Amino acid sequence: MITFIIEELTFYKTKLFVGYIFPMGEGAAVGIYLVFTICTSLLSALPVLFWHPTVQGVGVPETISYLNGVDVPGLENWTQIPARFLSTLLMILAGLPGGQTEALLPIGLTVASNVALLKIKGRRMFPNHRYDSDRMEFGAVGLGAAASANFGTPLGGVFFVLQQLSSWHAGMTFIIIVGSLMASYLFIAVYNVVRNVDDHYHNANSFFSPFEDEHKPDFLLSEFPTFILMSLIGGVLGPLWVCIHGQLSRLRVRFVKGKLEKLAEIALLSIFISSPLLQLLFTNQQCSKKMWTTNFGKRILDELHLNCSGDKFNAQALMLLGNPETVVRTILILPDGEISLTFTVMAFFFVFVGSALHLGTWTTNGVVVPNLLMGALWGRIFKHLVADYLFGPETAKMAKYSFLGAVAQIAGVTQYSIAFGIMMSESVGVINFALPVFVIIFCTRYVSTLFSSGIYEVIACVKGYSILVDSAPPLCVDLTAKDIMSTRVVALPTSMTAGNVRSVLENYPHLEFPVMDIGEILDTASGEPVGVAKGIILKKQLVSLLQEERKESIVLHLESEKKMLEGRDLPQDSIIDIARYMNPQPYFVHQDLPLNRLHTQFECLNLHTLLVVNESYQLWRGPLGAGGLGQRLMIGAGDYREVPIASPLRTPQKSTKWATPTNQYLKIEKEME
Repeated sequence: MITFIIEELTFYKTKLFVGYIFPMGEGAAVGIYLVFTICTSLLSALPVLFWHPTVQGVGVPETISYLNGVDVPGLENWTQIPARFLSTLLMILAGLPGGQTEALLPIGLTVASNVALLKIKGRRMFPNHRYDSDRMEFGAVGLGAAASANFGTPLGGVFFVLQQLSSWHAGMTFIIIVGSLMASYLFIAVYNVVRNVDDHYHNANSFFSPFEDEHKPDFLLSEFPTFILMSLIGGVLGPLWVCIHGQLSRLRVRFVKGKLEKLAEIALLSIFISSPLLQLLFTNQQCSKKMWTTNFGKRILDELHLNCSGDKFNAQALMLLGNPETVVRTILILPDGEISLTFTVMAFFFVFVGSALHLGTWTTNGVVVPNLLMGALWGRIFKHLVADYLFGPETAKMAKYSFLGAVAQIAGVTQYSIAFGIMMSESVGVINFALPVFVIIFCTRYVSTLFSSGIYEVIACVKGYSILVDSAPPLCVDLTAKDIMSTRVVALPTSMTAGNVRSVLENYPHLEFPVMDIGEILDTASGEPVGVAKGIILKKQLVSLLQEERKESIVLHLESEKKMLEGRDLPQDSIIDIARYMNPQPYFVHQDLPLNRLHTQFECLNLHTLLVVNESYQLWRGPLGAGGLGQRLMIGAGDYREVPIASPLRTPQKSTKWATPTNQYLKIEKEME
């Protein structure tokens, strides 16, 4: 439905400007178009600035972080779906170089992750799926389905999800595959019925199919040196684009802070992007032969006949008015000679600069679609300047080099190998062509890693999301767990009152709390009692113990125990047996464990939390506060939602006092929901 709405509104926008606005003359048409693009650009920023800031940007860094345990605020909220849809729709109508492909991926994750919470008459449909890990698995299935439908490649969607996950199991993989296949073929069926297309194989959202028979790519072994040369170009252009975005992000953080400043930036950017294309449209007509891409693409090209004969379309008007996906599909399959080399070079620099400026603004953005277009354009340039002289026009087909240029560019920017390699190979429809695709992807990825990180990692760092690095820092054998842990930890006793639990939730933002047991063992040096680590409990579990609507999270316990939660909130002096609800078997590591082994265990076991203990699993306990919480604990606790390996859970040095419950607790409840 979202795709249909975007396509229809884009079509009527094209029909309006081509049929009524552009015939008015250059002066009136330029003024009206600039006013239109400024207004739609500003409107696309309003849902982000004043409704859901989470929808800002590409969306992929948020999904990667979520699937690896980061609690992204608002990503699971239903209301972010209309906010994301409105921002994406208006961004495309404004002519900004983003595209809908990536921006809509989190919608699938949001819908699927909330399936685990569906209720019928107050009872959950999936009572066995109530934990964060279960919602994450549902979200992975939804992301795979969204990727398959948006990219038009079911297996590519599966590998896209698996490449994001740090771990998975056979059952989860099977569900992801089934969900991706069903989403892809259901999209094909619905789209073809609505568009009245007699084609039950090709996905209209696929960027590379259908190539017509005479443009099916083939290759010779002698062409592989030129493929490697294209890898070098993509391995340099990709990091250059990423570095430009990184520098612009730093400038935005320093100087563009207020909401009015962000709106002004978007308005100026829309003028900067639209003005060159408007100038080209009225000064240099570029007519090209109509090529069949999709049913919708044909409708768009039929309208773009400005000063061109009936069987041709205006290429400048396509760049200005067409939605980004249609532009990419058309540029990829245009035969040689349909657009001039001069226009191709100008279009490449325009897309390169415009997309780098647009990425990071307070609207929904895109990475894949602009870079596919960039790669297709410089691939056409490479064909003219290099391949024609080496192999001749008959062997160096335009569709082949345009396609491989897109492959090299997207690999250099994202540094993804398996996922996008499968997507490219699957969508082109020629299985033998997977060999040059993967050669280019692997070579490009190797070259690009010499200069910068992938664009999604850069965006995640700018937004403060934690993504575990691929390997531990070199020469870190001498560092141990006790060198990076905190010796001051917010820990809970095995039982405490409901009032004290509320105070903990109000005063400490941590997502998890170690649970300790005060034994009779005395520390040999100080003579004070020693606490022993018993387990760990989630913040969301503590909230569920205090809320009536969360009581079903403890369905495994006796009915008599659930009666304690019949009221809206537990009384202040009610005793909660935390030891009964905690995880009694968290992963403990020794304080002398080297950092490289710590990183390996953390990554391979898909851990969220590490508890660092001594030989006796003991905590050293200082003077008690009023609520019985230890002050200094010789234990480290880490949560990779905050830093890659071990972030400290801190407590003040002075004696802890339980705060009186205030409205802050109600805010915590809403956040947990």
